[in-house]
Formats: sequence, C-alpha cells, structure tokens
Amino acid sequence: SDLEIDVVYFEDGRYTTRDTYNAEKYIANQILEKNNSDVIKYNIDLKNLISEFENKTGFKLGDGQRKFISSLEDSNIIFLVGNAGSGKSSMQDITIEYAKKANMEILLLAPTGRASKVLSKKTGLNASTIHRAIYKSGTVINRFEDIVIIDESSMTDIYLLRDLFVSFENSPKTKFIFIGDDSQIPSVNAGNFLHDVINCDVIKINKLNE
Repeated sequence: SDLEIDVVYFEDGRYTTRDTYNAEKYIANQILEKNNSDVIKYNIDLKNLISEFENKTGFKLGDGQRKFISSLEDSNIIFLVGNAGSGKSSMQDITIEYAKKANMEILLLAPTGRASKVLSKKTGLNASTIHRAIYKSGTVINRFEDIVIIDESSMTDIYLLRDLFVSFENSPKTKFIFIGDDSQIPSVNAGNFLHDVINCDVIKINKLNE
C-alpha cells in the first residue's frame, strides 16, 4: 500500500522504517561533509601543549594519544575510542586545554544524565545531556559552540544524534569529538552509531590500545 511505501524502506534484503533510514543517511552525510570540509587552523603549538600537560600531570602520552592530539588541528570530526583505563579522560582534559588556548567556546555532552554528571566531575566543567542542550519546548534549537565533546557516544541513538547535527547546521565549522568505548553497550533506541563508524573503513578512528 502507499502507507507501507511511505513507512517501510527496503534495500539489499533488509527492511527498516523510512524515518530510521533517513536519520542514518543524514548522519552519514553530515559525518562525511565534516570529514572533508576545510578546518579552521588555530595554530596551537601542540608539542608545547603536550609538554605542559605531561609536566602538570606526570602522565606520559603514548603514540596513540599523540596522534589524537595532532588530529585536533586536522579535522572537524574526530573519533576517539578505547577501553577503560586507556587514557580517554586524559585526552578530554588536554582537549579542553587546547580549546582554552584557542579561545574556543566548548560544549560538553553525554547521552544520559548519569554520564553527564560523571563528565562534569572528571573535567571540573559543566556538562549536559545532549537532549537538554539541543531541545527547547520539544523543538531543536540552534547552537554555535566552536568545539563539542560527546562522551560515552556509543550510547547515543540515531534520532538524538541526527538532531544534534541539525542543531549545528548553521555552524558548519564546529568541531565534533566523539569519545567512547567500542565494547560498551549500544543505545537502547535505534542504531549502533559508534560501531558503524568504526567499521565503515571510511572515517579515521583514533584508537587507544595502551
């Protein structure tokens, strides 16, 4: 029927709702556009940034962590994955230091209230759920921060992620950093976003193995 054509999408022997298909397609296009777009160069001395961080914390960065820091100047969309204890929190801290040196307005997000509280505690800065940051009275609002860190991103469903990108459509140079554990549980709603990105062989992934 016409209703089934409007609601159900079929491709390569698989079925989904058209809303789900459109959400995933929009997300994929946004990621590719950001991955291929010109990057604002803040010309931060990354070697000095690393040296200052190591002297301050006593934490010696590994090769994977150094590669992640280099990506801060190279891309508008960055993925950092690793298991617990691999240094993701330290990379959040040094990213915040990078943002401060560049006078960037930063937004810290997480998919759940508990995760946002943990993020606030770890960074010492205010963090919000994605939902609270991008909706007002049920409507997606425009955001214009320079850099957005999304922690525990594996738990972000595709509808929330779609609306997050919609919220920043008028700020195409915003830098997104998705941080997560690729062995973490996926979202309870539709989608397995982080897993799909890691396994698409199109987007560069910064993976911490040490």
